Amino acid sequence: MMWNGGLEGIILALRWTYAALAVGTALALYDFTRRIGPRSIAVPAGLLAIAFIPFGLPAPSYNTIAMLGSASALCLLGSALLNASADARLRSALLRLNLSALIWVVVGICYPTLVIAPAMSAGVAFICIPHTRRLIITYMGLIAAWGVVGASVLLLVFGIDHLLSMLAYTSQSAQLGGRFTWKIDFVLERLAAEPLATTAFAAMALIPLGLLRLEAARFVSSLSALFVICFCCIMAAGPVAYIKSHDVIILCFIFSLHCFSGLDARSSAIILVRVIVMSGLVCSMITAYTALYSIYNLAIGGFVSAAIGLASFAGRPVERTTLWRIAPLALCLATVGTLTMFRIYGEATGYLSADAERVESGPFLGLRTSPDLKAYIDTVSDEFAQHVSTNETVTVFGPVAGLYLLTDGIPHGISTWPASRETGPEARAKWTAFLTKEPPDAIAYYADPWTKEPWPAEASPLNNYGEVSRSTIGFRTFVLSRRVNTERKP
Repeated sequence: MMWNGGLEGIILALRWTYAALAVGTALALYDFTRRIGPRSIAVPAGLLAIAFIPFGLPAPSYNTIAMLGSASALCLLGSALLNASADARLRSALLRLNLSALIWVVVGICYPTLVIAPAMSAGVAFICIPHTRRLIITYMGLIAAWGVVGASVLLLVFGIDHLLSMLAYTSQSAQLGGRFTWKIDFVLERLAAEPLATTAFAAMALIPLGLLRLEAARFVSSLSALFVICFCCIMAAGPVAYIKSHDVIILCFIFSLHCFSGLDARSSAIILVRVIVMSGLVCSMITAYTALYSIYNLAIGGFVSAAIGLASFAGRPVERTTLWRIAPLALCLATVGTLTMFRIYGEATGYLSADAERVESGPFLGLRTSPDLKAYIDTVSDEFAQHVSTNETVTVFGPVAGLYLLTDGIPHGISTWPASRETGPEARAKWTAFLTKEPPDAIAYYADPWTKEPWPAEASPLNNYGEVSRSTIGFRTFVLSRRVNTERKP
């Protein structure tokens, strides 16, 4: 069923795809961390990639691909540069560099602003670790080559005009510059709402600066004790960054800033690990800046720094501190793994009613859900089948772009990212221009009590369409409209 080319059970197939990506990232993390510490530490560090599911969404979304991809690519780069000291290992290093370059191109397609990260990490490594320069030049060439392949595929699939419209809309809908002050206000609002968690973040960032003069064993035990205290504060507070597991990862990557204090700053291995960790922190700033709800995405880019920092700290060769060193990694892995079991994309798990029903056909085949939602899925599928033929175009509005999966019509739009009142006038103007130039045969709209129409009524592109179906099941409404004065295509 997963390989038959249809949409039957595609959601379950995507979950398996996500699982494969997470396992691949776990192996990359293990491969890198076993080179900077004992294998017994590398295993739990790798398991973090499986335990932490960003936004509780186990699917290959742009956020999860960005997190898993950036973590894998940075770890493969680190492993390659650490592994290239002997000529016999050069082929292995080149294989890792090639795979890392390919992954960065995929990440760049899914999360374009992250293309800065590989250039920064390679550039810093080129400057700070002279004996890796030939490999770094090769690496940048591989990224460029795979980039040409990726760009060619996009052009072949979408064409230049459509591709540029997609990029412009995505950029404007995220409001990369125009809403910066709004994003800062939102971050401050979230921090102010949870003063205990905010205090913990600040303490983790600042207090270790006063511990730097302590001898190694006391520094390790003091830093670990501080982490445990801050961790307990985070767990006692409400979530700041959408869900509690994000807060834990944010605390861990702040902790990672201090994990290398007191180590030999001249060691090329330590320098490389620091380059990888700082690259992860740059990724966290990029994902936070480019996301609408910025603080929610800090953990996406910062995950790799958190994992490597925890592993590096646990593997420090400091006597009589074993329990102190492994406590942060153990706490993070156990807590994040447990939280993941109870939150799926912000919703609590384990609350399916006794009358939950299994979807029997279509892309959601095999999933169990509430009778209302199953009835909504079945109704939408039937309405699409009745009013939209397989060679007609359809555009979906509203926050549930997954409705595209319920129709055999041709998806038509500049993005699956929905137009809404929050996307701003420039982004909505892109949609209006697109719909005016290339109007679809049908427009579908998802609505619920929390969803607003993306356009004011007097300026809506829907004015050129006539409603042919409206269904409300529970709190969900589905509206299907067709272009006026047109017949359904055979």
